[in-house]
Amino acid sequence: MEECLMSGDPVFCASCGAALSCVSKVVACQASTWVCDFCGHPNEGVVLDEEEVPRAETVQYIDRAAASKAAATATSLPRAGGSKTVVFCVDTSGSMCVTTEVSGKKNLKGGERLGSLSSLNTERADQYLPTQRRDTTWVSRLQCVQGAVDTQFQQLASQYPESHVGLVSFASEVTFGTGDSQCNIGGDKLLTFEDLKEFGAGAGAKLTTPISQARAGLSKKVFELEEGGQTALGPALLVSVAVASQTPGSSVIVCTDGLANVGLGSLDGGAEEVAAASAFYSTVGTLAQQHGVTVSVITIQGTDCKLVELSKVAELTGGAVNIVNPLKLADEFASIMADTIVATACQVEMLVSKQLRFRIDADVEDRVREVGGVQRTEKSIGNVTKDTEVTFEYSIVKQPAPAARKEEHAPAAATPMPAAAATVAPLPTQLPFQVIIRFMKLDGTPCVRIITKTRPVTQNREEAEKHADAAVLSTHMAQQTVELAARGEYTSARAKTFANKELLRRVTEVTDQKEVYAVWHSDARHVNKSLRKATKTERKQGRNLSGDEAEAPPATKGLKSVAKCQSRRMECADSTARSLFNFRKFGSKTVEAKTKPAAAPPEPKAAKPEKKRKTKQPPKARSDSGSGSGSGSDECGDESS
Repeated sequence: MEECLMSGDPVFCASCGAALSCVSKVVACQASTWVCDFCGHPNEGVVLDEEEVPRAETVQYIDRAAASKAAATATSLPRAGGSKTVVFCVDTSGSMCVTTEVSGKKNLKGGERLGSLSSLNTERADQYLPTQRRDTTWVSRLQCVQGAVDTQFQQLASQYPESHVGLVSFASEVTFGTGDSQCNIGGDKLLTFEDLKEFGAGAGAKLTTPISQARAGLSKKVFELEEGGQTALGPALLVSVAVASQTPGSSVIVCTDGLANVGLGSLDGGAEEVAAASAFYSTVGTLAQQHGVTVSVITIQGTDCKLVELSKVAELTGGAVNIVNPLKLADEFASIMADTIVATACQVEMLVSKQLRFRIDADVEDRVREVGGVQRTEKSIGNVTKDTEVTFEYSIVKQPAPAARKEEHAPAAATPMPAAAATVAPLPTQLPFQVIIRFMKLDGTPCVRIITKTRPVTQNREEAEKHADAAVLSTHMAQQTVELAARGEYTSARAKTFANKELLRRVTEVTDQKEVYAVWHSDARHVNKSLRKATKTERKQGRNLSGDEAEAPPATKGLKSVAKCQSRRMECADSTARSLFNFRKFGSKTVEAKTKPAAAPPEPKAAKPEKKRKTKQPPKARSDSGSGSGSGSDECGDESS
């Protein structure tokens, strides 16, 4: 979106806090009166120069107040030239020695160590089983990670030569390395948050050599890594975030194949230990968000890492989460590196007119404020990429008729409210909407972007659906489903998906956006299948968490919800956590990626017509199977079984 940089400071309504915009009516430019478009309050004595009056729907200001505050409290400054920091956090625990068979003989980089070990085979005995193929190569998980990370070193040196790259490896202790130095931390210090944070900050201060000069040393260090020991994932993550926090807009990429079982964040324990670990990962995620650091998590196929907890950090920081085949790690690293941060510390606030109100769940009711009769709600986004999307939901306020207001305090047995009281008050032909975005540029400049638009109003459902944006609707629907599932409300999440499905289908048919529905429906079915599978597993184990919640008395319903959420988080499979995380990030980019047309295949040559030959008729089927394009069972709904 093009930005229109304005001089001066934004002017806000003294009553509701809405900003002066291009839709505002300003009679004169000197000491004029501006009547707010949202609350109707007359703001007198507004003094603006001609160039300070907004003329575009989207305008941007430098937030001078925030800049002064940041200058007074700043403890670190962005690196010169806008260079970024990338920290690769690599698991070197014992399980990383598990191998995968690759066809063909491969000469792996860094395989000299294995070659030297073969000298121990003094008898030159055959190392193959009798039926084993000999034209294959066995590649360990660590070797796959080493190759993928080294490839990223090469690309960073070529595309971002001034960037700074650190390497954190972890097993039973945590090691940090640059191109020319190395240090480690272990023992009881892995259990102390401040010790780990201080170690990471000190290590980050050593990242002074750009990747263009440090690449050879880093490459040597990554291929010297060896498997062995336990998995100090939590401490390594905190150290990596502390290292990257020296520069806003930096990235941490974690690659692991095992469950954290050493130090802070250990997930190898009972309910209390897991709850403490969950709080730890939330704290690390918040720390990364505050310093403009993105954390992405990659796990290896066929492993269990409690991704539902690790994904918290990625969710808070705008990172990615995926489970990949070790042989495809290089592609996944490249995909993550391409999704760069464009701004940090982002706060989004939306205002609607008096005729509208926000639809917000009771759990986040505190996000909505009413000032001057105008509702406003805000979301803390943190790090922002070019594909970040934020949605809000609102509805029309129903005004009770005067007769109903008189009987407002009447007893329950009084005459029912007349039908006229439930009708919507007459609406204007257009209503204003405003979004105020506060964020920090990567160079440390705090900014305020204000987007104001008016939209036509209709009370005709068909007319509204004809002009709806299916991409925005599908994104909001996906976020609704994931929010419910994250709270352990699996049945409600599936019911919400089923209810949204019909609306999205109608909109995409009317607006010719059927590809949006196809992609959303495919992803929604996958999420629904995961949730249904988890619910069935609970029932087989003799538990009915959804039924217990529905039948719980009001006094204990909240406690039941907390217990259910904790139970389901502890048992959430990595595949389910990954599906929920990716569905939360559903947006226009998802649709574009999955509907990208493939290359057209070559036209087949015309075949010669064949002579008809008499054949025996096949026996009739016992039942009509229908056409081959049948839709089968729809997994977006709920089941009674």
